[in-house]
Amino acid sequence: MRRRSSFRLASAARPPVIRGPIPYVAALGVLRTATYGLERAGLERAGFDWAGDHAPRHTHDTIIYELHVRGFTQRANSGVPADRRGTFAGLIDKIPYMRDLGVTAVELMPVFQFDPQEGNYWGYMPLNFFALHHTYAAHPEPVGQLDEFRTLVKALHAADIEVILDVV
Repeated sequence: MRRRSSFRLASAARPPVIRGPIPYVAALGVLRTATYGLERAGLERAGFDWAGDHAPRHTHDTIIYELHVRGFTQRANSGVPADRRGTFAGLIDKIPYMRDLGVTAVELMPVFQFDPQEGNYWGYMPLNFFALHHTYAAHPEPVGQLDEFRTLVKALHAADIEVILDVV
């Protein structure tokens, strides 16, 4: 059975209609494209459970906290267990701290794959916009890395915190 794509091409007069199981980035198609690549490679599992997820929306009350995944939790004084420091999983441990600060949106500095040998700590020279930077995940496998990021997004949404990706 051939699987239908979640994307539909439209005429130039109308923007393309994008549908997918990843609510908060469906418009960007970033993780959907990454997931599609994993499906084609035979690496994607049955899918991530987005049940109960909602994308929070804030207006006049928005307080944005911009952070670097690695830098925010990599030190021992972050209170994050050593095996989760500097990872998407480690950020989940910091959600109560962000809520205490009154944060309503988290802007993640680039989370896309970049060349670590360039000495580029911040990630502003991405190699691939459709792949997460592998060292930001505690899980070593690509599907596990995607699920770890998805779990972070779902946990932030559950805490009523929007997620913004810094794309450069």
